[in-house]
Amino acid sequence: MMRRLTILCFILTITTVSLVTAQAPSLFVTADRCMACHNGLITAEGEDASIGTAWRSSMMANAARDPYWQAAIRREALVHPTAAAVIQNECGACHMPMHRFQANAEGRQGEVFVHLPLSGATTPEGLRAADGVSCSVCHQISDENLGEPESFTARFGMDTVTGAGQRQVYGPFDVDAGRQSLMQSMSLFLPAKGTHIQSSELCATCHTVITHTLDADGQVVGELPEQVPYL
Repeated sequence: MMRRLTILCFILTITTVSLVTAQAPSLFVTADRCMACHNGLITAEGEDASIGTAWRSSMMANAARDPYWQAAIRREALVHPTAAAVIQNECGACHMPMHRFQANAEGRQGEVFVHLPLSGATTPEGLRAADGVSCSVCHQISDENLGEPESFTARFGMDTVTGAGQRQVYGPFDVDAGRQSLMQSMSLFLPAKGTHIQSSELCATCHTVITHTLDADGQVVGELPEQVPYL
């Protein structure tokens, strides 16, 4: 009897995991999966053109580590405690996009405070949160509604159905079959040509931020154009 119960529990566990995977596959990998090939790049003139190194020191890579941003979220949550969860989910969209987008795909809200301090991140979710605006975020954004209000405030389009190993990432160039295979084996993504990756409209998805204005009770009473460099 115990053996039958153990087998039944195992089957139920596998079935549950399969259902979760089918509904929300793992959407991202951290940048270390990309740097093996996108670092150590030297131009003919001897200049280091390593993409990974340049990104790692950027504001994008450190978006979730920004102490000013962390303090701003904490203050907003203290002022509007009833809306703290919504505030974290909304503000994590551009500063912790891998964690937030994955959480939303799984039917959860993105969280900020639970992942701080980021220096102690060890779980896959924590590492995604700490990696900021990473490679597999921007390079998965589709050309859907780019430049339109529907795409602003991190409402970019992205495939949330295709499983790991077959998901596409976009770049400005055609990639030959050999390099496609190499990239797929390392990053679990298939490179595809998408010239929209070079457009300002793609950047505008996170760099046009319209936030909700809250009253003293945490209720939405309007909208605020917080960041609008694209417009």
